[in-house]
Amino acid sequence: MSDHRPQTHMAHRIECTTVGDLLLRGTDIWPDNDAIIFPDDRLTYQQLTDRAWDRAQCLMALGLKRGDHIGILMPNCLDFVELQFGAALLGVVSIPINARFKASELSYVIENADIKAMFTTDLISEYADFADLLSQAFPDIAGAEDPANLALEGAPLLRSMVMMGPSCPSGFMTRREFDALAPQFTRANVDAHRVCVKISDPAIMMYTSGTTANPKGCPL
Repeated sequence: MSDHRPQTHMAHRIECTTVGDLLLRGTDIWPDNDAIIFPDDRLTYQQLTDRAWDRAQCLMALGLKRGDHIGILMPNCLDFVELQFGAALLGVVSIPINARFKASELSYVIENADIKAMFTTDLISEYADFADLLSQAFPDIAGAEDPANLALEGAPLLRSMVMMGPSCPSGFMTRREFDALAPQFTRANVDAHRVCVKISDPAIMMYTSGTTANPKGCPL
């Protein structure tokens, strides 16, 4: 009599994990393999993980914690990926913002999404100058005295805008200032938050295009 029991040793497994732990698992298995490849740059899994830990430490120093929201307005670049994984290690929700949004759409999404820290770049994309757009969306940023403790009329929860590039527009925290925050916390501090992140927690929130109404946030 033939055995019709499933060959469990050959079966595929479905494993659930968080976005942050997914990166760490990849690094455990393939530390020296390429994880991210751009035309002029690349990172191995180990390099990407190291940068994600650093970004997470900086985010902690800005006062961000599990469940808080950050906005990312950038073209495709390494900074985008590093920030998203760094946020995931903490359980912070990343909100990638449409590069085609106009100033009015930016101000709406940043306020509607309860974003506490906004990250952009001076890499001029094919669509827009992001720093200029954000300055149009929030004209009072030019008079901000403390870029790490903003109090903007149109976004009461937004506490900082970070320029991930060599320029330093008025009211923005510079990349150097952001990077300098990392030593305030250690990887052990980040890890204490990482182990509390649940697989049911939102990791990313995408906004719809808003063609017929205001954009709506879709948590993933």
